Amino acid sequence: MSTDAGTWRPHRTRTPARIGPPRDRLALTAGLATPFLAVLALVPFRTSLSHTNAALVLVVVVVAVAALGSRTAGVVAALSAAAWFDFFLTRPYETFDINATADIETAVLLLVVGVIVARLAFHARRLEAMTVTDAADLARVHRTADLARSANSADIVVDHVRTELTDLLALRTCRASGAAWDVPSRRTSVR
Repeated sequence: MSTDAGTWRPHRTRTPARIGPPRDRLALTAGLATPFLAVLALVPFRTSLSHTNAALVLVVVVVAVAALGSRTAGVVAALSAAAWFDFFLTRPYETFDINATADIETAVLLLVVGVIVARLAFHARRLEAMTVTDAADLARVHRTADLARSANSADIVVDHVRTELTDLLALRTCRASGAAWDVPSRRTSVR
């Protein structure tokens, strides 16, 4: 299709790459299992370790799962951590009952902090992906501007822009003719 250079604007939605199904399953498994294993490691120390310190250890586990996995895995880790904290580290042991009000508060705060951290980790990954994409696009603009300043021929700049457009928009080819770019077909669809 041929359009005027002033009216044609590529539209791209910038979304981070989604975590694939195998990684999702691994992250969810880690969200379930890692807090359980951490609590099992704390069981021998449950009479000497304060519940606050045990909860902080579990927050670190939830943060790790949320940072490396998905938002859902972080929430699952928070739920798992709160449940196993209750089951193994509060009295009466090995039941889902809590007798002390402070332990209830700690378990609830562990859950709330875990969910918040999972959400923050998700947003941080999304912003990082956007920043990387924006930095790459800005570098393309700088390279083109530098070339436009230093090139002896407009053909060199046009060839460079053609290469950049072909790469950026996943095109098979494109060509400049006068004031318009002719973009015959795409290799893949661009959202």
